[in-house]
Amino acid sequence: MEHSFKFFLFKKYLFLILTLMFFVCGKNTFAVEPFLLDAGMLETIPPKNLKFLEGLDHDVPFEVLENAEWTEKLFNAQSMVDGYWVKFVVKNNSESNVIGINHNWNMEKKLYVKNSLGLKEYPYWKHRKNVFVGQEHIGAQYRILMPQNENTIIYDFFRSRPFDR
Repeated sequence: MEHSFKFFLFKKYLFLILTLMFFVCGKNTFAVEPFLLDAGMLETIPPKNLKFLEGLDHDVPFEVLENAEWTEKLFNAQSMVDGYWVKFVVKNNSESNVIGINHNWNMEKKLYVKNSLGLKEYPYWKHRKNVFVGQEHIGAQYRILMPQNENTIIYDFFRSRPFDR
């Protein structure tokens, strides 16, 4: 009788631990709903597909971004000047694997792109300090390789210093 009671408790605790692990481990994996890119035309990624991270500069290691606690919105307006990261996932259902990312006017930019091709780090770029036209960008507008019918995670740094009204 005592043996079956211990087995019952064991199953109960095991179920509880596995349930908690699912919610804790799955938090970063399922936190961002993918934006579905279907057309070859300009589309704006809606706020529901964006996650934000404040208080980290452009030179933060990728591992820190990947494991950070992201939020649904920006909490500090000063982040526009101090810098912030945006994370979004794009599922590329278009007919091309070369996609352009057009940012609103931005003085500084840094990108990490993660997909089945691996992790690509785009160099930090600052307006009037770095070359305006590069191999993979024109200013803060970037050309990204996104495999078709797959998710690509983009970590995107924004900063406008000096602030341009």
